[in-house]
Amino acid sequence: MDVKMPEFLSAFGLGEKKFKLELKPQSIVGVEFAPTSIRIVKTDAKGQVLKAGRADMPDNMKTSPEPGEEYDQEKFDFALRAALRRTTHHARIGRGNCAVCLSGPDIIQRQFSMPYMEQEALKLNVMHEIQAYIALSPENYYVDYKIHSFVKNDDGSIVLTVLVAAVDRRKVDRLMRILKEIGLNPVYIDILENAREKLLNYLTNGRDLTMYDPRMVIHEAQMAENQAKLDAKKLEAAKAKAQKQGMYTVQTDEKKGGRPVKGGAAATLKPTEALNAAVISFDDAFTNVTIMLNRRYYVSRHFNFGVNTLDETIANGENVPIKQASANRKINNYFVDTNRSVVADEIREIFDSLVAEVLNVIEYCYYRERKNKVDRLYITGAISAMTGLSQYLSDSFNMPVHLLDEMVLSMFSTAARRINDASPYTNVLGATLREVSR
Repeated sequence: MDVKMPEFLSAFGLGEKKFKLELKPQSIVGVEFAPTSIRIVKTDAKGQVLKAGRADMPDNMKTSPEPGEEYDQEKFDFALRAALRRTTHHARIGRGNCAVCLSGPDIIQRQFSMPYMEQEALKLNVMHEIQAYIALSPENYYVDYKIHSFVKNDDGSIVLTVLVAAVDRRKVDRLMRILKEIGLNPVYIDILENAREKLLNYLTNGRDLTMYDPRMVIHEAQMAENQAKLDAKKLEAAKAKAQKQGMYTVQTDEKKGGRPVKGGAAATLKPTEALNAAVISFDDAFTNVTIMLNRRYYVSRHFNFGVNTLDETIANGENVPIKQASANRKINNYFVDTNRSVVADEIREIFDSLVAEVLNVIEYCYYRERKNKVDRLYITGAISAMTGLSQYLSDSFNMPVHLLDEMVLSMFSTAARRINDASPYTNVLGATLREVSR
């Protein structure tokens, strides 16, 4: 992940009131290794895409073999190196620093709730917890983690929600070595979900994310609770000051004369404009659903349905080549009631099943986080431009649907606008953004 835990804990240890994270674009090359393709972009210091290119992964190559699986190391290196060189040469992307984005179901991600503890203790506990979800010993993985949120209980204890990601060390080492061999210098590695969180926040004007040291917030709430009385004028001034400093508001209890509530979530500062969204990404081989609550990544799921499955369904049903099937899904509306063809029925059945799976994820998040509920949907990927899909999803989920790819096009420079389809580059663009403390 992009932001390392020690940065959070060092800020806490200094006793600072706030720890600001600012999303900053940078001049860098972004490289994404997806399960079936490679995506590369070159951005300038303002985050504008100057150049972009993509290539399919060679058929005989895997970026990450299964544990214990035999594979030809030399053949793998040659195929990936050749694919990268072709892509960078065709896009005219030269040498330099690069940000790497890894995506796919082989990346292990988990969310843990832990009591507040110091840096070394937290690291040991994270490594202990993740062992239950990995096939090999922890030494065979790169593990990274960061604080997602915190809650103060009535007894004064603090519970942290920690996001953890683990990636096969062999996979990372091979990719880093091959990138260096073609002149690209990896400076950090990101994963799809973290990259997507950054991109969506950047595009929806959530570029300054304020993290508060929970100990300081609790201390201030207790101090406020001990004050004898607060007249209305002072309370309004306190609210205005909090809003001016961090776009935050203080929760109060009217039954207690407008005083800050002691304990629970009300003892913290809450964003005035939350982003609670589901992002559905249609890739070639699978579909990823990422849930963001209060502008932060919460959970993600992978489903075995992608562009290839849809195109094969259309090609078989209409007896046309795959290329023609791809064009047909952009022309024909298979979701309208007037289209009662066999192919339309099959497609609606596929998407009905997908909608049911996504609704299960949304409900799971709601029952765990009662105060935040998904209220909008973003879709990305080649299928997102399918005729009638946006309206079908909006009706199915009863919420507005936004095309993330159209939003991403705003990040493409005039020279790069010749690339009409931005869908392959959403994840890698998120990886080029850095969360910088200030």
